[in-house]
Amino acid sequence: MSKQKPSSSRSNRMEKRKKSNRFFQILVGIAGLVFVVLVAVVFINWDGAPGSAEQSDQQISMNDDQSSDQSKDQSSENESSSDKNQDSKDNQSSSEDQSSSSEENKDQDKKEQDKEDKSKEKDEDKNKTVEKSDDKNVKKVIKKDWEPVATKQDLNGKHSINWSDNQSEDWQELLRAVSKATGISTGNMTTWWVDGKGSQQAVATVSDKSQKNTYRVHVKWVDGQGYKPTKVEELKENKYN
Repeated sequence: MSKQKPSSSRSNRMEKRKKSNRFFQILVGIAGLVFVVLVAVVFINWDGAPGSAEQSDQQISMNDDQSSDQSKDQSSENESSSDKNQDSKDNQSSSEDQSSSSEENKDQDKKEQDKEDKSKEKDEDKNKTVEKSDDKNVKKVIKKDWEPVATKQDLNGKHSINWSDNQSEDWQELLRAVSKATGISTGNMTTWWVDGKGSQQAVATVSDKSQKNTYRVHVKWVDGQGYKPTKVEELKENKYN
């Protein structure tokens, strides 16, 4: 009986050693697995970092490109707006220049017309004579070879003063002849009296609206041409007023 006890003790020691070895192997396996996991995590993070940086660089580059494109577009819009404003200013300046040129041409034409009128007046004054009159109401008598006022009437040589209608073309032409002799426009003229001397001659007493000057004008009809002033008498007073 005393011989069996040592065998049991060895067996127990062997069993304990096996258990210790297994536990150690399990710990080593767990440690190895943890190491592998750690290495894998480090590797994955290390491998991903450059990609993220590259992606970030690409994003920055894209943002820079977009900003550059926007700046170019804004610059292009500003240039277009500036060009439009410049074109508008140029058009306005051109319009003003044309208007100014037109006004200058009108002024020049008016000056030339005034010169022609004054030249005609001088030429006509050369043919004008001023005489005295036996009529006590006449200041002076003016005679000149006036041109007839061109008629618009087609009479075929059969003219007669139209006394019945003071709105007729014949009557208006007669007044235009009076206006030509006195220098009073028909719009500023007051007709006080018109006498007939036959069917082709008339004597009209007129004044301006202010009645500063009163005239007695003699006119006659020239066939195919119109009414022609022949004599103007400047009156001292208007006996019809």
